[in-house]
Amino acid sequence: MERTEEPAVVEFAQVNGVRIAYERTGESGDPLVFVHGSWGSHHNWDPIVPGLAEHFRVVSYDRRGHSDSERSSGQGYFSEDVADLAALIEQLGIAPAWVVGNSSGAALTVKLAAARPEVLRGIVVHEPPLVGLLEAGSPEAQAVDAIETGPLAEVGQRLAAGDHAGGAKQFVEQVALGPGSWAQLPDAMRAIMVANAPTYLDELHDTEWKVVDATRLACYDGPALL
Repeated sequence: MERTEEPAVVEFAQVNGVRIAYERTGESGDPLVFVHGSWGSHHNWDPIVPGLAEHFRVVSYDRRGHSDSERSSGQGYFSEDVADLAALIEQLGIAPAWVVGNSSGAALTVKLAAARPEVLRGIVVHEPPLVGLLEAGSPEAQAVDAIETGPLAEVGQRLAAGDHAGGAKQFVEQVALGPGSWAQLPDAMRAIMVANAPTYLDELHDTEWKVVDATRLACYDGPALL
């Protein structure tokens, strides 16, 4: 008989004063937590969760200010995201856990390794944009500066003016994926990005996303795949 998976149910946890939405999939194996990047939601991981849930107890969640999770009452900060992730792992009783992050979610994962290594079993990070670690004046740093002062600044201006759809489209086509790519995204993904645009504006106003405490990170001795 072919096994059919029950659809995951969105649950909620009160973490650091905000309500965080998450899904749990899989009944055995090590705990594995997915951290999505800017603009996104826990649904970014939907294509790979079913396969991994055969071997892990998977948790995917919406970071604060994204989709079904509450926003901060004022300016949001990456330090809050790091604290939320550590608290969620502890509240669910799954420490130490494997944590997998993409983009700004990868930066948060690296920051967690520096701040709270005891809640981690290991980390997997894909393209963490910790551009503050680049050597000043290097070609890479100059390229990042051109993006930040050009299209990324324009994205921020659009979002501040309330043009969430225009800002999301410009980010996708001029920063992330290239011209014409916005129309190629699934309708659901475009809708999620537009809805989460205000939180991305918070991220642009918080330069913590660029750096990590290298001294504290050096004390992390768990497995890491970058």
